[in-house]
Amino acid sequence: MAPVPLTLFNLDGSMKKNKKIELMPWLEKDSALLQLPPSNEPTVAVVDLMILLRMVCTETSACETFGELSDLLHQFILGLHCKYTAIVGDSYKNLDSIKSGERASVKPTE
Repeated sequence: MAPVPLTLFNLDGSMKKNKKIELMPWLEKDSALLQLPPSNEPTVAVVDLMILLRMVCTETSACETFGELSDLLHQFILGLHCKYTAIVGDSYKNLDSIKSGERASVKPTE
């Protein structure tokens, strides 16, 4: 019994930080890596979801419902004309996000 889940947090309540490089072998262990064929055409697009949302949801666009938003996102992604698309979502704007602990522990350089 602990006041916080020890798999994610230290006893003082601060979030545990993992080294991403140590996670990679664990992630690759049970998955088949996709080998992309050589191509002169765009094959892979990595889309930053937060920037995309800010691009498509403007004062003049129709983003009043989830359906309208999903239609705009779908049109944009199909317009990339890539065989594979990875969508990555993360935001630093939300003060209550899991990034808060990371930002608090980083001291600005002078």
